[in-house]
Amino acid sequence: MDASALQVLFAGRLRRHLGTKQQAYTEHWALHFIIDGRATVRIGAQTHHLSGDWVWTGYPGPAIGFEPAGKLPRLHYRAALHGDALKHWLDEGLWPRAPLPVSDVSALQHHGDALLAHLHGDEALDTRLRRNALEGFLLELHRQQRHHAPPPSWVLDCQRQLERSWNREPDYAQLAKRYQMPLHTLRRNFKRATGIAIHTWLLQRRHREAQSRLLDSDDSLAAIAEQCGFKDPGFFSRQFKAFAGMSPSAFRRARYG
Repeated sequence: MDASALQVLFAGRLRRHLGTKQQAYTEHWALHFIIDGRATVRIGAQTHHLSGDWVWTGYPGPAIGFEPAGKLPRLHYRAALHGDALKHWLDEGLWPRAPLPVSDVSALQHHGDALLAHLHGDEALDTRLRRNALEGFLLELHRQQRHHAPPPSWVLDCQRQLERSWNREPDYAQLAKRYQMPLHTLRRNFKRATGIAIHTWLLQRRHREAQSRLLDSDDSLAAIAEQCGFKDPGFFSRQFKAFAGMSPSAFRRARYG
């Protein structure tokens, strides 16, 4: 087995675009790098709510899906790949199994642009340049993780508490009491740790559920608004459009029309 073998099936760079995908990878692998955007990424039973600059991958094993979660990324690097080098990197921990935050965007962009620059050509040197560019990308991503602290345990617990009652009126004061901090401190510290306000996090959760119900049911917009915690259907429609970039009706038509 040639552990250095790598084939780039596709690579590209898009502006203000993310798309939606759900797949169990078998024949190929995938790499995604978003800059200044929001996405929901599901890997197996785990759901990750991303905001800012992130990398995630697709690899054989768990079902992996992603979708926009509001703001479309300023840039979206994506690649489809195949080869034994990928399995080797996964085994040694260089290929990420979960989404990873990016702290130095310009450094990672350099490697992403290098991969695009060496995309074409079948000579041995071209193949080596592509492999080196991708390995450099992964090594730079790995280096950045050493300087990125994970969210505090109280933030993860707070997200779990919100998840349990996502469609009901939140009691932020009770949450602040749970973590023994003033309410304004809770709001400030949550945003510092996650990159988004606590109420924005909750609204994103509601809109993701609304998207699923728009696609999977024939319920009216008013019914879905109520199910997802919005008392006013008109307010729900305005909020949904700000979140998804289109009205609830247009979202339903665009996916099935």
